[in-house]
Amino acid sequence: MRVDGRVQVVGRLKAGVGLAQAQARFATIAADLAGRFPKENGNVSLDMRPLQSTVLRGSNRTITFLLIGLSGFVLLIACANLANLLLARSMGRAREFSICAALGASRAQLIRPIAAECVLLATAGTGASLFVAIATSRWLEHRFGNEFIPVDFSPDGRVLAFACALSLLAALLFGIAPAWWASRVSPNDALKSDSRAMSGNPMHRGFRELLIIGQFAMALVLLAGAGAFIRGIERLRHENLGWKPAPLLTAMINLQGERYTWGPPMVNYHKALRERLLTIPGVENAAVSDELPSVYPNAKQQFAISGGDPMAVGKTNVAYRSIVSPSYFDTVGTRLERGRLFDENDHIRSRPVALINASMARQLFPKINPIGQAVGAVNTDQRVEWMEIVGVVEDTRPIEAQSTGIAFHVYQPYAQRTWQFALISVRAVTPEIAATLVGAIREKAAEVDPTVALRRITPMVTLIEQQTRVWATINSLLVLFAGLGLLLAALGVYGVVSRTIAQRRGEFGIRMALGAQARDILRLVLGANLRTALRGAGAGVIGALVLGRYLASALPVFAVGNGPVLLAAIAVLLIVALVACLLPARRATRIDPIEALRSE
Repeated sequence: MRVDGRVQVVGRLKAGVGLAQAQARFATIAADLAGRFPKENGNVSLDMRPLQSTVLRGSNRTITFLLIGLSGFVLLIACANLANLLLARSMGRAREFSICAALGASRAQLIRPIAAECVLLATAGTGASLFVAIATSRWLEHRFGNEFIPVDFSPDGRVLAFACALSLLAALLFGIAPAWWASRVSPNDALKSDSRAMSGNPMHRGFRELLIIGQFAMALVLLAGAGAFIRGIERLRHENLGWKPAPLLTAMINLQGERYTWGPPMVNYHKALRERLLTIPGVENAAVSDELPSVYPNAKQQFAISGGDPMAVGKTNVAYRSIVSPSYFDTVGTRLERGRLFDENDHIRSRPVALINASMARQLFPKINPIGQAVGAVNTDQRVEWMEIVGVVEDTRPIEAQSTGIAFHVYQPYAQRTWQFALISVRAVTPEIAATLVGAIREKAAEVDPTVALRRITPMVTLIEQQTRVWATINSLLVLFAGLGLLLAALGVYGVVSRTIAQRRGEFGIRMALGAQARDILRLVLGANLRTALRGAGAGVIGALVLGRYLASALPVFAVGNGPVLLAAIAVLLIVALVACLLPARRATRIDPIEALRSE
């Protein structure tokens, strides 16, 4: 058991023992094993890591930070929305502030009511968000757990306390700042103008416009991120797999006990099982393998070649290794590109043979035919087991979002390298028939040997759905973030435009009294605000491109060909901006000039 033994041990450090101290102790143990068993444990290493670091790494770490960052965008959009609306409202109350200041009110007394309003808003929002957090945790528990393996997503009290404190701080910061800014308006200027005519000086208007640009930019980043994930999940499930998931069923089997020893007994069992499975109406083919094509193989090995590219001869290349039966490629739907597949003549007493994938053939045998050349598996003792290459099959891609960087794949016949644990693949004629074959498959397995049971007979499409459930859930959250951000941005524009129109009511009345038509007022209002939305979209494009580069480096499948997604996100953003501006702008065209001038 010392050869090829790899285990993971979970433990808890004693009080007062640090990670470095424990690692030093394990290094001593590793050195002792290497000294007593140099052949088996000469290169053994015992590495200690915090449990959290083994979970939050790779794609999990990437997605965690991505969700935190994009949820932060939603918070910033809400803060910008609050600041913009309160700034517009505070500018409308500039005359009131000036009168109070003239009567002796201090700036703190002017801002205190605004702070109270912000606290009430934050309290109401926090209360509503608690219900959303609880509902979301219930949804996640239902999505990832079941009656046998429950999953607890209950909100943590410390996290909720932090979120509540952050929402209160954000409300106060982005609520009081506009009020403080508005309170700096010159009292003489404010008293000379009616409150409805106070739309702020150019600096105030520029700040409001900057907030709207920021809202639309972040909303576009959220839309682009959600669109990239929708497209990426579809690509992950269906595009360029090199094999056909439907209508395929899979099952696990373990030939334990003395009855099935390594070699011919295992081969004969799987041969008999396949013959029985082919008698089931609706079954097209069946095969055995050590791994499913939907996941990366566990076995990675160093391989050498002979007769290929002179630069590659003598060097070792890491490749995945899979053990498959002769009917495997026809069953899973992988195409043969050159040579032949395994057959019944490839057995334990025949010459060792192998199949390689197209990438390995293309890179290691660029100028010659790889058929008839040799590929060798390099063992731990540096011995090379040479195999003749008899065929080349197309590249396959598992249902994995993060690439391992290993492009080579070597297949060996099951008869020459039997394995106790195996996976059975059954291809049905149609997907509808596949769903009805579970009972018949189990009965045929019992006919071969009632002591050996097939476990987890599952359609491949179901396994793929389970594999991508995390990504689909993340995508749902991103769509929710994008929708919420877009709604907040639209509400912010709607509120600011409505408030601006109310403050400029007298100006529009004068324009209409001087002959301006309704379309002129509409063009005036829409033009200014749509230009702002376009600037926001331009800034959002930069953010979306940065997000795309981040996804391309961490999760390439979610960042390929997202140009149409970005264009669609821009179109949605501009349509929402147009609607948000059009609704209040139409009210401006119905202003009665006489009533507007009389109110001045």
